[in-house]
Amino acid sequence: MPRQIDRKAKSLQEYGDAAGVDEGTSGISTRLPFKAPSASLSHDTTETGADPVRLMHVPEGMVRQEPFPTGTEAPCLKVIKGERASR
Repeated sequence: MPRQIDRKAKSLQEYGDAAGVDEGTSGISTRLPFKAPSASLSHDTTETGADPVRLMHVPEGMVRQEPFPTGTEAPCLKVIKGERASR
């Protein structure tokens, strides 16, 4: 089968220049969901298990502390508060 080439496609360099140097580095860290339970468990070293109430409040505090781009924090908090309210 012959290879088809899109004559209108830009070069890889043009796509890279259009994306900029910070492509893919904005938004939420993928480690945030793993940090929340860890922070909850390490809060009280005498506890042997996770406090469910604390598990629901830790992510909100973490989102408030993270330096998110403008317009990212509010939707994250809305999802967290919506999940917490439903439980």
